[in-house]
Amino acid sequence: MVLLDHVRPPLSHRRHWHGFYNAWSTYLADDLNQILPEDYFAEPNAQFRSGIDIATYSEPIAEGRSH
Repeated sequence: MVLLDHVRPPLSHRRHWHGFYNAWSTYLADDLNQILPEDYFAEPNAQFRSGIDIATYSEPIAEGRSH
């Protein structure tokens, strides 16, 4: 199977790269959220023509919060 560049023809005419990067960042964040400590979470951010970013944040755990 030939590996094609999805941001250049012929694939770029049929597929949009931002769809790929939106899905990729979402799946990465979802996987990170499965393994991050309880007081952290990952959030995807895909910007058209500027790249992707997966950020992790820390939140204080409220006392008495059920898990």
